[in-house]
Amino acid sequence: MPLCAPCAAPKGFDRTLCGPGRLDRARSALVYDALSAELILQLKYGDRHDLAPILGGLMVSALAALHPPSHAVLHPVPLHAKRLRDRRFNQAALLARSLSDRSGMPLRLDLLKRIKATPQQRGLGFAGRRRNLSGAFAGAPDAKGQAVILVDDVLTSGATLLSAARALRRAGVSFVGAVTVARVFETAKDPQISLPDV
Repeated sequence: MPLCAPCAAPKGFDRTLCGPGRLDRARSALVYDALSAELILQLKYGDRHDLAPILGGLMVSALAALHPPSHAVLHPVPLHAKRLRDRRFNQAALLARSLSDRSGMPLRLDLLKRIKATPQQRGLGFAGRRRNLSGAFAGAPDAKGQAVILVDDVLTSGATLLSAARALRRAGVSFVGAVTVARVFETAKDPQISLPDV
C-alpha cells in the first residue's frame, strides 16, 4: 500500500499532519494496538520507567526514516507545569532522552513550553482536540533557525503535535518533524483498546 511521503499514512487516510506550516515529516515505530497500548500505558501511568529505554530503542528506526537535517535536535512534547506536578514525570521526556542516547542526536528541553493547561483529550473528535490545544504552546526565542524533532508517546489525531509545531514555526524553527512510539489508524482501532488522550 502506498504511503504518504511526509507522514507515512496510507493513501486515503486523513493526512492533516502534512502541509505548509504543519509537520515536515512524521514517523511512528508501531501501530497503536493492544500490545503497544499496554506498554505505553504502563510507562505513562504505571511508573514503569524501565520501559522507556525499550520503547526508545524501537523509535530509532522511525527517527532514521524521518531523514532529519544534520543539525536537528530532539525535543519532547512538554507537559503543563500542573500536570507535570501531578504525574511527577513527562513520559515524552523519558522517551526523548532514551532516543537521544541511542541515536546520538542532541536533546533539548528548552525550545518549547506548554503555557496552557488543557483538559484531557479523550473523547474529543479532531476538531475538538484542535480547539482544546489552541494556544497551548509557545516557542522560545532561541528556537529560531533550529530543526526540531518532536518526541511523544502516541500520535492519535495529531492535534498536540500540530499545536506544538505551530508554536515552533512562530518562533522561527526551520524544520519540524515528529517521532512517536505508536500511531492510531482508524482501521486499527479495536473496541477493547482505550484510545490515548493525545
